[in-house]
Amino acid sequence: MNSKKLLTLFIVTFLCVVMHSNAQDTSKLQAIVLDSTLTKNANAIVRSEEVEIKINSIRSVTVKTKRIVTVLNKLGRKHADSYEPYDPTTKIKNIKAVVYDAFGKEIKKYARKDFSDRSMYDGFSLVGDNRYIYFDYTPTQYPYTLVFESEVESKSTAFIEPWFPVNNYHLSVEEASYKVLNSKKILIRRKEDFREDHAVSVKNNDYEVSYHLSGFQALEKEYKSPPFTKLTPLAKIALGNFS
Repeated sequence: MNSKKLLTLFIVTFLCVVMHSNAQDTSKLQAIVLDSTLTKNANAIVRSEEVEIKINSIRSVTVKTKRIVTVLNKLGRKHADSYEPYDPTTKIKNIKAVVYDAFGKEIKKYARKDFSDRSMYDGFSLVGDNRYIYFDYTPTQYPYTLVFESEVESKSTAFIEPWFPVNNYHLSVEEASYKVLNSKKILIRRKEDFREDHAVSVKNNDYEVSYHLSGFQALEKEYKSPPFTKLTPLAKIALGNFS
């Protein structure tokens, strides 16, 4: 095969990969393309959630989050996370959001400057160590899809964000992943609470953690049911040496 044919083959292959990737990304933004098993009992569906935790040192940890949520009705608005807390030890390095309609068409884009800043305590005071930034979106129609991304760095490693991919009733999860990257090889301790019927894949060792959940159907609250945390996947992570 001559070089011209090789180049043509490479271009065609590359375009196919890009188109396939874009098609997958677009499908996550369209509320008209939903699995009926996930819409049952659901007010919202997490189409995709990626949490990456990077242990920089015993004094620094960075958390990157990308979450795509389709809100089916007004009761599902609370599932569309659109805020990040911070304090003197925590720096929000990046935060943004985009809202799409049912067909995946962009409605509104939010940059850091569009987020409001509020105290954790009174909601008005600009004085206080514990604060959060957020944005408000008032939908004119349902369903809609929110893509939220953030990057947060903390100087405290005593508390590592746990993995709690299903955080309430009437919330389905199409897929969710959680990774702890730990190039410094600091010993990791973990406590996992997974049931056999949870579709969770696990890849762990003493220094790194990886979880993936797919196809979790929304739960309805039932009389005398076990605590919610016993019905959904939960993993807690801690460093053997921390600041």
